[in-house]
Amino acid sequence: MNNILVLSLGNQKDFIASSQLLASLRAEYPKAQIDVLTSEKNRPISEIMNNVTQFHYFNLDLINNIIENPLYSDAFALNHYTEVLYPLCNQSWDKIINYSNDNTSAYLMSAIKANEYNGAYINQTGAVQTNDNWSLYQNYVLSKQNIHPLDQTTIRNHIAKCPMINNEDDFFKHQEDYTTIANQNFMKIRSMKGSPTTLIVGINLEVGFDGFQLTPDTLEDVIEAIEESEDFKPVLLISGKNYQREIINELNKKFNNSLISINLDMVALPSVLGNIDFLVSPANAQMMIADKLDVRTLELREDSDKRMFCSTFDGNYIFNVNSNDSLADDILFAINEEFGTALPVSSMMSTNKIFKTVSDKFSHFFTQVRGDINIQTEMNYHIERAFFLELLGYERNTEILKNIRNEISKEEIENYISAVKADMTSTVKVLLATLRSLKNAKNSQSALHQFISYLDTLIIVGNGEGLISSIVRFFEGEVDNIYCESSEDNLKAIEEKLFSLKGYLQMTTQYMELLTTTENMATQSQNAIEEETPQG
Repeated sequence: MNNILVLSLGNQKDFIASSQLLASLRAEYPKAQIDVLTSEKNRPISEIMNNVTQFHYFNLDLINNIIENPLYSDAFALNHYTEVLYPLCNQSWDKIINYSNDNTSAYLMSAIKANEYNGAYINQTGAVQTNDNWSLYQNYVLSKQNIHPLDQTTIRNHIAKCPMINNEDDFFKHQEDYTTIANQNFMKIRSMKGSPTTLIVGINLEVGFDGFQLTPDTLEDVIEAIEESEDFKPVLLISGKNYQREIINELNKKFNNSLISINLDMVALPSVLGNIDFLVSPANAQMMIADKLDVRTLELREDSDKRMFCSTFDGNYIFNVNSNDSLADDILFAINEEFGTALPVSSMMSTNKIFKTVSDKFSHFFTQVRGDINIQTEMNYHIERAFFLELLGYERNTEILKNIRNEISKEEIENYISAVKADMTSTVKVLLATLRSLKNAKNSQSALHQFISYLDTLIIVGNGEGLISSIVRFFEGEVDNIYCESSEDNLKAIEEKLFSLKGYLQMTTQYMELLTTTENMATQSQNAIEEETPQG
């Protein structure tokens, strides 16, 4: 593998996350030319990213402004496209990866010559097509979910067919001069508490991707508790914005101008973050880079039903904040839990949902450790994660199924199995009707219309929530990726996918059986599938 092109035209979050893939590619192909096409907005971050031979930049805002402004000819936008794309299209690549998984990248996948294409692309009919099951899962299952059982970093590494590495030293550049100065300055800061082992708590004032920002009251309470302790020293981190300076000015009035703040220059950022023992931060670019550098972080987010967190480092915290009233106590509690200290916590009661990043031999995932827990949601998260990891090629994760069986009440498990059984029963009925109609569709045009109607009804099941709906969405992706020259071959391929769906549902019943030690309704569902399915 001599040259690789990565298309990373997404937002900052996606671009920073791609550092994992770039490090993995460099480890797998140490002598390869690895180029990245990205947005002009990502240029500052690209300057500290390792493992890239050359960056190419699209000014997407410029292109959009030209197209939307009637005073400019679209030719100006075309000129910018041509200027950026010419050197890329004029070269044949060994491998091209659609990392950002957007429409522009999908079209570019079809326009640039390569020996191997990884990810979604636009085929000759103008439709989006995926070239492996991981890409299919990303586009048909994950894209419809608020809670991601499999994280995108893991998925995209698999799409690129590249083993993941977890060496934080390989992700971002550490400038030696900046590192030396940062180490010296933080040594002085630690000594202000009389000990070189004083723990530095960084508090990032930058707003989060979702708009979350620490309130003045929360900042005051956290800073006061940390300042009064013998173990910690707070350091405020800013990026030079006016609202951040105003916050610091107000805080310094209350703390007699004693607070230390650092203006984070992007080039110096890895050197500064390397001296932070614990970072409290909204989910933003600095927090993500710290996480990739294996800094212990606390990711703060607006409360949401979505579970699409930025953290990847094992043990890092994520707070879904629905109340600022107890947030300071929650932050102090997390710091105490991490370091075994005794910062003052006035109340252990909180409505904020607290998660931790956990890793197993498959990938990282998230588990809720505080706040109101919806047991059914948590069970489905872990079961669906195990199910699709197996479907995508991993061994069965019997350990998580055993943990659920041992730790969750029998009543909750039975409720979950009942819900899955209900979804499966209705799905099996439509599946069986679809298979029966398919036999007639091979010989009759009117029967073909009936078959299509049943197939559409089956696919609609994927609009729901839960394990069965996710399985049907995966099946939908498999059907959408069928491209045969004749209708006869199309029907044959769809029939194969229908029997694959049958296998997925039988696999589901096995999972349900593993959740209980007694014979249950899931066994009956599996028998029904096996007995009623018409043979092709």
